[in-house]
Order: sequence, then structure tokens, then C-alpha cells
Amino acid sequence: NLDDLERVEIIKGPQSALFGRSTFSGAINYITRKPDNDFRGRASATLGTDGLREASGTISFPIVRDILYAQADARLYDFGGQYNNIADPVERLGRERSRSFSGTIRLTPSSDTDIVARIGFAQDNDGFVAATRIGRIPGQVLPVANQLLFQGVDCFLPQFSGVITSGRPTATTRTRGYLCGEIGQPNS
Repeated sequence: NLDDLERVEIIKGPQSALFGRSTFSGAINYITRKPDNDFRGRASATLGTDGLREASGTISFPIVRDILYAQADARLYDFGGQYNNIADPVERLGRERSRSFSGTIRLTPSSDTDIVARIGFAQDNDGFVAATRIGRIPGQVLPVANQLLFQGVDCFLPQFSGVITSGRPTATTRTRGYLCGEIGQPNS
């Protein structure tokens, strides 16, 4: 969670010696605030269209003043998806779900010693991404202009059995379909 940021460091140029081999053009380092003697808290909530719900919060407090401190963070995020799936009417495309929790304990037994222990858990469970296939849905009648545009692009489409299971059509094959032939250029 980045609810309690202290600062963001942007380091330009190759940084693989300090931050690993994937930092050949630089690094962005997010520094979160350590718990201290100040009692701090923050909470936020968001509601939106398409099933958007988000709640996050952080709390930081001293357990033993000037010696032991604690911090806890949580974020719950749900997005119901933005697009209808014509192949599977039950599933919405673009669905996202994230859960993250973390905790920090800080011990400063002397002015020279600062011990910080952090534990975190994060889980993402996203649905299918919104993608498109150029072609005809079996049984769909296209306008005359589109029939020329989509001619010859329906290769190896899945074959549906006609059986509906839990509101979803069942295919008899595992093929997904792909484009073949030439794709015409739209004139309008």
C-alpha cells in the first residue's frame, strides 16, 4: 500500500549494481513512512460505475513511547468489469479484484539502533481482459458495408454445442478462432 508515503526517489541512469538487473534506465524507489511517536491514521473509500469499490486505510501508533511502534495498512479493491462478454454472458470483461494487508513493527532500543520488521500479503484476482476478435458471431447479420470488411476472417471458430451450463454456452472444441484472409479497408 502506498497510503503512507514518506517520499519517492527517482534515480536516473543504470542502477543495476544497487537495485538489480532490470534497472538499466533508472529506478523509482517508494519510501513508506516508518511508525513513530505520532498517532496517525488515514482512510479513504471510492464508489463508482461498473461495480467500482475501493477502501484503503493506514494507522500508525506508538506502543511504548520512544521505543516500540506499530503500523497497519489495508486495501480492498473491486471493479466489476467494463465490457459485456458476448461469448460468456455471465462473465464481464475487465473485472479486477485486489486485496493487500501489511504490518510494521519498529524497535528503537537506543539512539544508534533502528530495527524495522515488515510483513505483507497481496492477492490479485482479475478476470479476462477486454479483447476483440474481428469476425462474425454465428447467426449475426452484419450491415452490407461490414460484410465486405469482415469477409474471410472467421477461421476455426469455436463450435458451440447448444448446451447452456450455469448461463454459459458450452463449446465442443477448444479453438478460439483467428483471422485469415485479407481484411478490407473501411471506406467510412
